[in-house]
Amino acid sequence: MTRATPIPKAVTIHVPFRVVTRGGRKEMMMPDCAVPSGRTDSMVLPLFHRTLRRLRFELR
Repeated sequence: MTRATPIPKAVTIHVPFRVVTRGGRKEMMMPDCAVPSGRTDSMVLPLFHRTLRRLRFELR
């Protein structure tokens, strides 16, 4: 069996947010059209930071 479209090796995801510093702490700001979820996960920002740091390291 053959597939009509090949499976991509990489997937790009766009997450619309910006990081704002408030009182020495980083806060993630979502756009106005985003619906806030019921709970806040404190590991999201460190996860994005770690991912971006690894990507920068691999591009060197």
